[in-house]
Amino acid sequence: MAKEEKKEEQQPIFEDMVNKGSELMPVEEEASLDIYTNQPKFTIEDIAPPMLKLLQGLSPEVQDGIGVSGQWVLAGFDPKDDLTIVPVSFARRRELRDEDTFALVCKSYDGETGKGEPGGSCADCPMNKWIDGKPPKCQFMYSYVMYVSDYQAGGIVNFKRTGLAAGKALNSIMSRRGFGNVAVILASKKQAGKKGTYYIPQLRPLDSEEEAAVLEDSKMFFTPPTK
Repeated sequence: MAKEEKKEEQQPIFEDMVNKGSELMPVEEEASLDIYTNQPKFTIEDIAPPMLKLLQGLSPEVQDGIGVSGQWVLAGFDPKDDLTIVPVSFARRRELRDEDTFALVCKSYDGETGKGEPGGSCADCPMNKWIDGKPPKCQFMYSYVMYVSDYQAGGIVNFKRTGLAAGKALNSIMSRRGFGNVAVILASKKQAGKKGTYYIPQLRPLDSEEEAAVLEDSKMFFTPPTK
């Protein structure tokens, strides 16, 4: 398992959107905010954005005949073989799920402190250790908020397990160029293992003209309208 890198500053994910109070329903003064603000009040724990998923053989979409293994899908849209994306925010995360029910029992939004059971310091947690050659039960991931040009929508991609290598490659690109300044193609690559074939994320570059057009489109999408 790849070692985790030094913690970087987590970028804000979505802007806070709070309705103004009315004369018929007075609210406390601190709650009377403009609809758009540069000071988000929501935390990542309050947000459930759509997930961008790489389909595998047992994915419901594949079983139902909606898509095929190796395609990417965002809820509400048709699966595609590859997608053009613009990363706009990033976080290190951890998830521990019950082996029987798959329920989320512990989570970390910074990759360092868990909330739940067992919770506490991730570095000292036994669920974060390799035991007898078996990987940690707690999954580490690079979580990216992205603008998906093909859908003209936003979504989250979690690079974990066999996808960590692609996540690290994207980290390297972002460290040089910064969020909102990079557009790449998110594709997949077929792999073979003991339990059969599966697909892992793969990144491909765009030519300069295509990238410039996608970046311009993404800026229009993420810029809130003026009041």
